[in-house]
Amino acid sequence: MIDLAFGESAAGALKVARRSALGRIGSEVLPLTLALDVGDLSDAEALDEGRLNTLLRLYGRYPGVAETLSEQNLRTASRLKQAFSEGEAVRMWLCPCDPAELCGLLWVCALAGELPARLSAVAVPTLREVRDSIALIRSTGELEPERFAALAELERPVSPAVRRACAQRWRELTAENAPLRAVVNGRLAGVPEDFYDFALLKFLPEGEFVVAEVLGKALAMLPGVSDCWLYLRLSAMRERGLLAEVRPAEGDHPYSGVWKSLRRSAR
Repeated sequence: MIDLAFGESAAGALKVARRSALGRIGSEVLPLTLALDVGDLSDAEALDEGRLNTLLRLYGRYPGVAETLSEQNLRTASRLKQAFSEGEAVRMWLCPCDPAELCGLLWVCALAGELPARLSAVAVPTLREVRDSIALIRSTGELEPERFAALAELERPVSPAVRRACAQRWRELTAENAPLRAVVNGRLAGVPEDFYDFALLKFLPEGEFVVAEVLGKALAMLPGVSDCWLYLRLSAMRERGLLAEVRPAEGDHPYSGVWKSLRRSAR
């Protein structure tokens, strides 16, 4: 069985889990980091460059990261096509509140088409009891390796009818080609670029602030949204003259920079 994770973090945790999961994790773990919730989807159908342009937009400030992810996407897509053709079992892991992972599910179903694919999925519970409180699970990348073996019991087959419905929904989203896709009332929908800006504006203080602090507060409020996308939205506000950089980020800490609000209306 192939276990497919829609991100490097979840794939890494699955590989760790496989060492002690007593066969409950597949013999092969594949990562697929397409970031399909973001940007133009015209490059997602052919996957000629593994969505390199979108990945560069998100991760371009980290040298080589986008290129590495793009190359891995191409390898994973090729391996999936082989598995679908040969009827190998492919199990997908996803969190229902993560739009990128939900988009990944739809994309895989479209990729499978009418091939004799054996697809299943594990929908990770979005709530988890931690001591005396409830924690929100926003993506499979947040799961500890030891959690995957138990969650494997939630595996459910993806029937041909569901596959066709998912593939059709993917075609609809591709035709719409909105700037962003989000989970709205439990369903994937195309939304404008500034859809999440309200959360950033909510936590922007008067005067100076550390970028990481604003991002952290917004992320806690927005399940399934990447920090890279929110940083791009803050950068867009800076370009519009609402924010200004006071002190640049240091070394390998891209969000350690200090910015400041220039207008009261930025809030």
